[in-house]
Amino acid sequence: MTVAPPAIRRPPLPPEEGSIAELAGSFQRLLQRFTGPLLLILLLPALLIGAQHPERLLLYLVVVAPVAFLVLLSGRQSLRSLPVFALYLAIQSLSFASPLLAAEINADLRVLIDSTLLDSCLVPLSLWFAALWLGWRFTPLAWGRRPPAPLLSQALRRPGTLPHWSLALAAGLQGWISSPLYWDLLGPLAQGVLTPLRTLIALAGITGAFTGAYAWARGQLPRRGLWLILLLVPLLSSLSSLLLSSLQGMVFAALLGLWLGRARAALSITLASLLLLAFLNTGKYALRELYWAQGAPLPSNPIQLAQEWTAASLQALTNPAHNNRSNLFTDRFNNLQNLLYVQQQLLAGTPTLDGESLRVIPQVLLPRIFNSEKVRSQQGQVLLNLHFGRQRSEEDTEKAYIAWGFLAEGVGNFGSVAGPILMGIATGSLLRITENLGRGQWILSTPGLLSLALTLFWLTSYEMAASTFAAAAFQIVVVVLFVGWWFGRRPTSSARRFT
Repeated sequence: MTVAPPAIRRPPLPPEEGSIAELAGSFQRLLQRFTGPLLLILLLPALLIGAQHPERLLLYLVVVAPVAFLVLLSGRQSLRSLPVFALYLAIQSLSFASPLLAAEINADLRVLIDSTLLDSCLVPLSLWFAALWLGWRFTPLAWGRRPPAPLLSQALRRPGTLPHWSLALAAGLQGWISSPLYWDLLGPLAQGVLTPLRTLIALAGITGAFTGAYAWARGQLPRRGLWLILLLVPLLSSLSSLLLSSLQGMVFAALLGLWLGRARAALSITLASLLLLAFLNTGKYALRELYWAQGAPLPSNPIQLAQEWTAASLQALTNPAHNNRSNLFTDRFNNLQNLLYVQQQLLAGTPTLDGESLRVIPQVLLPRIFNSEKVRSQQGQVLLNLHFGRQRSEEDTEKAYIAWGFLAEGVGNFGSVAGPILMGIATGSLLRITENLGRGQWILSTPGLLSLALTLFWLTSYEMAASTFAAAAFQIVVVVLFVGWWFGRRPTSSARRFT
C-alpha cells in the first residue's frame, strides 16, 4: 500500500481587498487614467516659463523630466508594492519646480539669483534624480519569498470601531501630553518618553484617518458623523501648537484612503485640503515669529488662535509689500531656495562640512530616556545653518528652524557632484526598502502598516535634514513593531475589540 506524501501547506495569499497589492493596483489604475492630464500639467508650465523666464527653462525641464518618464513607465508595469519611489520623486520634483513658476523666485534675501547661480544648480539636480533612480533600481526587490504576516485587524473589510478608537487614542494622548498632568505624573521620565508618545499619536492618527476614509469611500464605515468629529479633534490640536507636520500626515492618510477607496468626491476634497494646508502655511511663520521668537504664550482660546491665523495668512497674501512671497505653493513648497543658498556659499569659497551633519545620526537615535543630555534630532540642520551662516548662534537655532532637505545637505557636506550622488543613492535604496516591507502583505499587518506609515512620512519629509529624518523614522519603526507585538501577543482580547 502506497502512502501519499503529506500535502505541503502553503501560506494563503492575501485577498485583494485589504492588501498592499490592492492599493498598488488602485494607484496604477489612477495613473493610467490620468496619464494624459498629468503630462499636460507638466508641459504647460514649460511653455509659460519659456515665454516669460527662458533662463529658467532648462532647470525646469531637468526637474520634471524624471517624473514624466516615471508616469509613462509606471502605467505599463504591474505594481505589487506601495509606489513609494514614484510618490517621493513627484514630491521632490514639485518642491524644486514650483518656485520657478513665481514672478520672482523666493529665496534667502542674501541670495543673488542670476543665470549663473541657476545654471550651477543643473548638475546637482541632474545627479540627484539620477542617483535616486540608481539607488532604487539596484536595491534588491525583496529578501526571499516572505509569507504574509498575520492581520492585526480586519478594519479595511469590517471597519467596526477601529477608526474611531484610533482617532480617540490620538486625541486623548495629545491632550494628556499637552497638560500639566503629564509632567506631574511622569516627573523625570516625562521628557524622555515625550517623543515616542508623539510618534504613537501620529501613528494612531494616520491609522484612524486612513482606515476610516477608506471604509467611508466604500460605504462600510459605521457612525460616520462620530468619525468625522474625532478626525477634527487631533487636527485642531495640531493647529493649536503651530505644528503642521502631524496634521499633514493625517490629511495625506485620509486622502490616500479616499482615493484608494474609490470615493467620487476624492478630487474635490483633495484640492480643498491642499489649498487649506497652503493657506495655513502662509500665516504659520508670522504666528511663530509672534509667539515662539518672543516667548509669548499661545492663546488658550482656539477661536482666537483661528482668527489670528486667518488674519496672518490673509495679510501675507494681500500685503503689497509681500507680493513676491504671497503665492500659496511657490513660496512655502520650496526646496530650490535651500539649494540656491548653499550653491552661492560654495561658489563664494565656503568649505563643505565633509559629512559632519551626518555623523550626528547615531547620537540622535539614542532615546532621550537613556541620555537626558542627547543632542536634538535637528542637530544636523543646526550644524549646516551655523556653518553656512544662515543663523548666527545656537540660541537662534532654538527659536527658528530653517530646513535644508537631503539634496542641499548633501551638497553642503560633499560638494555639488559627490553630495547628490551619495545622498541620492542612499535615499533611493531606502525608498526601495520601504516598498519591500509591504510587498505581498496585508495593509493592516505589522510590515504593511510599517510600509504605509513610512510612505506617508516620506511624503512630509521633503525639507528635513538627515538627522531629523533618521530619528523620526527610527521612532516610527519602534512604535509600529511594538503595536504589532502587542496585538499579535493578544489575539483573543485586545486585537478582537477592534475587528
